[in-house]
Amino acid sequence: MTSSPPPSRPPIATALLLCLLATAAVLPRAAGSQPEATEARLLVELVDERGRPIRDLEAGDLEVRVGGHSVAVSSLGPARPERIALLFDLPLLSTAQVVEAAGVLAERSARLAELAPVAVLVAERDARTVLRSSADPEALAQALGGVGVRYGGGDAVGQVRRELLEELAATAGSALGRVPPEVAERAAEAALEAIAAEADLLRNQRERLVAWAAETAPGGAGAARGAAGALVLVTGGFDEDPLAFYRAALEAYGLEGAAAGLERPVILPSLAEVARVLAAYGWLAFPYVPGGEAGAAGVPPPSEPIRDSLPRPGANPTDADDPQRPALITPRLGRRERDRSEGPQPPPVRAGREAPGALAAATGGELVGDPLQLADLLARLDRRWALSFPVAPGEPREVEVRAAARGRAAGATLRASQWVGTVPPGSVAAMRVRRVLDGRLEEGGGLPVEAAFEAARAGVGEGRLTVRVGSPSVRLEGPEGAPEAGATGQTGTSLRATVGVAREGRDPLVFHQIVERPGDPAEDESLLQLPVTLPAGAESRVAVLVEELSTGRWGAAFASHVEASPEAAGAEAEAALPDLLPSPRVVRLLEPREPFVMRRTQISAVVSDPRVERVDFYLDGERKVTRAQAPYRAALDFGDLPRPHRVEAVAFDAAGEVLGRDLLWVNQGSGGFRVRIVEPVPAETGSREAPRVGPLDVAAEVTAPPDARVDRVDFYWNAKLVASRFAPPFRQRVIVPEGAPQGFVRVVARLADGSLAEDVRFMNSPGTAERLDVNLVEMYVVATDREGRPVPGLGPADFRVYEQGRTREIATFSDARGLPLTVGLAIDSSASMFIKLPAVGLAAAGFVLDSLEDGDRAFVVGFGGEPQLAQETTADAPRLVRAIAGLRADGQTAIWESIVYSLVQLQGAPGKKALVVYTDGADEDDDFSYRTTLRFAREVG
Repeated sequence: MTSSPPPSRPPIATALLLCLLATAAVLPRAAGSQPEATEARLLVELVDERGRPIRDLEAGDLEVRVGGHSVAVSSLGPARPERIALLFDLPLLSTAQVVEAAGVLAERSARLAELAPVAVLVAERDARTVLRSSADPEALAQALGGVGVRYGGGDAVGQVRRELLEELAATAGSALGRVPPEVAERAAEAALEAIAAEADLLRNQRERLVAWAAETAPGGAGAARGAAGALVLVTGGFDEDPLAFYRAALEAYGLEGAAAGLERPVILPSLAEVARVLAAYGWLAFPYVPGGEAGAAGVPPPSEPIRDSLPRPGANPTDADDPQRPALITPRLGRRERDRSEGPQPPPVRAGREAPGALAAATGGELVGDPLQLADLLARLDRRWALSFPVAPGEPREVEVRAAARGRAAGATLRASQWVGTVPPGSVAAMRVRRVLDGRLEEGGGLPVEAAFEAARAGVGEGRLTVRVGSPSVRLEGPEGAPEAGATGQTGTSLRATVGVAREGRDPLVFHQIVERPGDPAEDESLLQLPVTLPAGAESRVAVLVEELSTGRWGAAFASHVEASPEAAGAEAEAALPDLLPSPRVVRLLEPREPFVMRRTQISAVVSDPRVERVDFYLDGERKVTRAQAPYRAALDFGDLPRPHRVEAVAFDAAGEVLGRDLLWVNQGSGGFRVRIVEPVPAETGSREAPRVGPLDVAAEVTAPPDARVDRVDFYWNAKLVASRFAPPFRQRVIVPEGAPQGFVRVVARLADGSLAEDVRFMNSPGTAERLDVNLVEMYVVATDREGRPVPGLGPADFRVYEQGRTREIATFSDARGLPLTVGLAIDSSASMFIKLPAVGLAAAGFVLDSLEDGDRAFVVGFGGEPQLAQETTADAPRLVRAIAGLRADGQTAIWESIVYSLVQLQGAPGKKALVVYTDGADEDDDFSYRTTLRFAREVG
C-alpha cells in the first residue's frame, strides 16, 4: 500500500479542514468484500395542504434514495421522539429572549413531559445540564423558571454589531461629503475585526452543538440505531454568512470601497456539517427564536470611555433588557439618544432566521418563532412516522425521502432528515482535535491514547507518528465485549485516527485515517504508526484522536515531540520510538465539586484498565483508604480549614504491582507557577533499591496562573532533551541506559511569556534518593515612626523573628515595594445589596482602573448564598470590570465563607497579597465564624 501525497496548501479563504490519507502499518480490507447493511431509522412528518398530519400510510407510499440510489422501505409505522432536549444558547440570546422563551416553555411543560422525557440545558462555554431527562411536568416547570431568573443572555452578535456601528458613527459618520482615506482604512479594519469576532462566536456555537450531540449519543450514530430525539434550540438567530450586514453597514456611511474588499469568513464546522452531525446522532432540530429584541436598529452615538459609562450611585438599579438584573457596570451604559431621522441609516443589528430555518430543514425539524407556532408543533410532534430502510455502514450520506407519485402521501408536505449514517461523522473528530489543540479538551471518551512524533532528523518536518491505543496487554474489542469479525476472517476492530497539526495564526490542518486492526496475536495491535509531514508554518504541536467505530469509544492526546537521535537509524530507530511512549493513564482523580475542600470530602477516581484490582487513596503521603472494586471513592478528612493538601490514588493489579498513580492538589489557589516531578516516587529513606534502568515513566505536575498558558514541558535525561509535551497529563517515558544508570531526570515547564520553572530528581545515585522539602514562609512588614511615616533603609539585622517563643533565622530579606501585588475583590452580591450594588460596582471598578499597576493582578469573587469565582486572577482590567458588571443580587450573605474562599485563591500567589471586601455587613453565615476566618487569614499571610 502506498502513501497518498499531501495536497498543496490551500489559501486561507478556502476550506481549511483537510481530509488526507496516510499509510498505516496495518492490513487492508480484503478486496471485493462488501460490508453488511444495517437498518436505518428516520422520523418523518407528512401534513396535508391544511397543515393536518396524515394518519393513514403504508410503506409503498414513500420512496427513499441514499447517496442517489433507491433503497427499499423495510417498515413504516406511527412514532414519536424518544427524548426531548431544551437547549438555551445563552451567548446568542438577549436576556429578554431568555426570560420570554423560558416562560413560554414552562407554560407548556405538561405537554412536553407527556411527549417524552425532557432535559433542560444552558450553553455558555459548553452545554451544562439544568435538569436531567425527566417526565415530571412540575420539575420541568421549576427548571425552566430557574433558567428565566438565573441566566442572562449575552446577545454577543448584537453587541459586536452595535460596537461597530458606534465606531462608524464616531468616525465616518462625522465626516461630511467625501470620507478621508485614513478614516476609510480605520473603518475597514474595524469591520474586519468585527467579522472575525462574529465568526468566532458562530464557530463556538457550532462546536457546542456538535460536542453536545456527540457526548449525549447513546452509542455510535443515533439515526442508524433508532434513537430519535427532538432538540428545541432556543437561540437569538444567526446568519450563515454574516458578511451581508457588515457590507451594508459600511455602505451606509459611504464606504463602498471598504465594503467591496471584505471577504466571507471561513467558519468550521459549516452550518451544513452541524445539520449533518445532528441528523447522524438522531436529532430533529427545532430552532426557537423568541420575539424579544436582540438589539434595535439605528445609529448609536460615539461610545464614551469605560469610566464615564459607569453607573452613578443612586442610579436606576435595573437594566431595561432585564428587570431582574441590577445594572452594575456594563460598558457603554448611559448612551445618548439621537435623532434617528437624520444621518446614515445602517441595517438592523439583529441576525436573521434563514440560517436556523436551514438547520431545521436539514434535520427534519422546523423553525419556531412565536408561542402559537410552538403550540402547533407540540400538538403534531407525536404524529410522525418511523421509516426504516437498509443502509451500508459508513459516515453520514445524503438521504432523500419523498412521497410516491400515486400514493396516499402525494401532494403532502414532508419533513425528514437529509442525512443518514452508521458511524460518527469525521467532523466530530476534527472538532475534538481542534479543541485539543486549543486547550479546551484534555481527555475523554474512555479510550486511553498516547502518541509521540519524531522528525526524521533535526529541523525537518517529515517524521512518523506512533500511537498507542489502550494497553498492549488489553485487547481492543467490538460491541458487547465480543471480538469483531473483520473482512479478512480475522478478529479486529475498525479504528479512525484523526491527526491535527497546529499552525500559527491559522486553523489547524486535520488528517483522517481509517484502519482495520489485524487480529494476529503475534502483532502488538495497540500500536499505530503513521507517516506525517508538518507543512511550512506548522508548529510542533500535534494532536491525535482515535475512535473505535463499532462502539463510539474514543481517546485523544497531544503527541510528545521526541528529539531525533542522530545515531539511531533503520530498524533500531523503528524499535526505539514505541519505547518512548509512556504507559496509558490507568487511574485519574476527579476534581471535587466543592469550591474548596475541607472536613470530610468524598474523592473519586476513575480507572481505565481492567487489570486494576484495588486503588489506595493517600492524603499528604499517608494511606487512608483502600477500595477493591468500583466505584473507587474515599471520604477523606481535610480538617476544619481549606489548607493545601496532596491527594494521591495508586492502582494495583492482582499481584500487588503498581499499574499507575495520579496526584491531585486541592486548595492551591489561583496564582503561582511551579512544576514538580511526581513520578517516579523516590525510594524511602534508608531503603535499598535496585537500580532503575530501561524505560522509566516520568510524570510532572504543573501549576500556573489561570491567565497564563503553558507552552510546553521539556523532559531531560541529564543534559539531553528527550521529548516535549504540550498539554496535560505531562507524562513521558525516559530511557535510563543500563551501561550508565546514574544521572538525573530534569523537567522544565515553560509559559508562553518565556517564564521557566523546573524540578530535578536524581536516579541510581548513592545518597541522593532522599528528597528534602524546605518551606519558606513569607512575612510582609511595615515599619513606621511615631508619626506613622515609613522608616527607610532597614536591613535584616534590624529585625528578630520568633515562632512560639523560639528565634527563627531570616533566610532572605528584600524591599517589597517593587514586588507585584495580587488583589482579591470579594463583592457582596446578596439580596440585601440589590439597591446598593451599582454604587459598589462603581467603587470596585474604580479601584481596578486606578490602583492596579503594571505586574499587578486581581480576581473577583461574588458572594450571595455561596461564593463564586466570577473572574480568575488576571492583569486584564477590562475583564475584571466586565466580571463585576455580571454580578447579580441574590441569596443570603455568606460573608465569612466567602472571605475564606477568597483567601484560598491567594494561597499560591507570589509577591504581596491583599483582599478587599465590599459588603453591607449583614452576617448570615452559619458555617464560618469571624475567629476562624481571622486565623486562616493569618496563616495565608
